Amino acid sequence: MGNLIPSTYEQALTYLTTNSSFTGDLGLFHGRMGLILFFAHYARATQCKHYEDIAGCLLDELYEEIHENLPVNLENGLCGIGWGIEYLVQQGFMEGDTDEILADIDRKVMELGPARITTLGFIHPLYGNDLHVINRFRNDANGFIPP
Repeated sequence: MGNLIPSTYEQALTYLTTNSSFTGDLGLFHGRMGLILFFAHYARATQCKHYEDIAGCLLDELYEEIHENLPVNLENGLCGIGWGIEYLVQQGFMEGDTDEILADIDRKVMELGPARITTLGFIHPLYGNDLHVINRFRNDANGFIPP
């Protein structure tokens, strides 16, 4: 754990546990989707259902708060949320049909063809979009077909 002493680590975990729902950013890098991935992995590592429940509650809250005006980028937008959900299913943290779960996100991402995307808040303007689409291809044995 590097320089984290157990009490500091426990304080950080307590802080995340009690404050994650109040995170305004829904995204993967700095927001709720990233916290969901943290709690899913932490639950698996500790075999503690409490953290799995936290991840599930955060995911439910996130899904309710997704709106039309979210950016489409990987860092704090729809591509990152879509990537995170696909990752959770592929890694066995949750079950579900991602074609159904991510249909609206896929539709929004595919609406914005490469010619209309100006920035996705990632290293290169198209990488965030590409990463989401590539991840979706990997999950579908028949290839990705936009809804």
